[in-house]
Order: sequence, then structure tokens, then C-alpha cells
Amino acid sequence: MIHRRPILAAAVLGAALAGPSAADAAVVEIGKVDTDPKPNCPSNCIVASRTTGYQAKVGATRGLMTVPQDGRLVAWTATLGKPGTKQTAYFDEKLGGEATAQITVLRPGRKLRARVMGEGAAVKLAPYFGTTA
Repeated sequence: MIHRRPILAAAVLGAALAGPSAADAAVVEIGKVDTDPKPNCPSNCIVASRTTGYQAKVGATRGLMTVPQDGRLVAWTATLGKPGTKQTAYFDEKLGGEATAQITVLRPGRKLRARVMGEGAAVKLAPYFGTTA
């Protein structure tokens, strides 16, 4: 009689050893600046409605969002203001619904043109207001 558990355990162990190791990967953070800009909300909220944009420059520094090598995007971060309850309700009503953000990877081209190479799902921002998420 053949015992299935040792065979299954050997197959799982073999699959784990055959896969790439997480230790082989290096974490590269792009877009990091020395001092993080502070959000203006709730005292002076500025809201962008249905806008597509990308960070070309922070202060005097350009090229912060250029990826130096091939790799895999595993996380992204945004620092958000904290609008009040009435402000959030107003923005939701007047600007088409709840605040969301989405990450998109672009391949730069010529004359300020770029091609979309990949994009993530839209994320609802309300739970993260007032934090760096």
C-alpha cells in the first residue's frame, strides 16, 4: 500500500525549492524625498476631479518616479489630507462619488508622451484620510 502523505509532502517541498527565492529580490523605493510634503486638508482642501496625472517633479528634483531596473511593483504609498465629514460629503456628492486612486505604470516616450504598461485596481481612499497609506 502506497502512503499518499509522504508523496504529497515531497511534491510540495520540491515545488517550494524549485521556485524563486524572496531573498534574491532587492527592494527599491522610488519617489522618496528627504522631507515629505504635508497635505493641506482640512484647512485648505484642494480636490482634483477625474484627473489623470503623474509626478514629474518634487520641489527642484526631477525623475523621482523613474524605475532604475526591471522588476515587480509590489506596493505604492500616498499621503492624504483629512477632510471633515461635511467636506467629504460635499466632494462625494459634487465630484462623482467616493475618492479613489489607482497606480499606473508608464513607459516614457518622446515629446511628453507615454504608453500605459500596466495598472492596478482603483482603491477607495476614505478609510485612509489623514494618513500615509
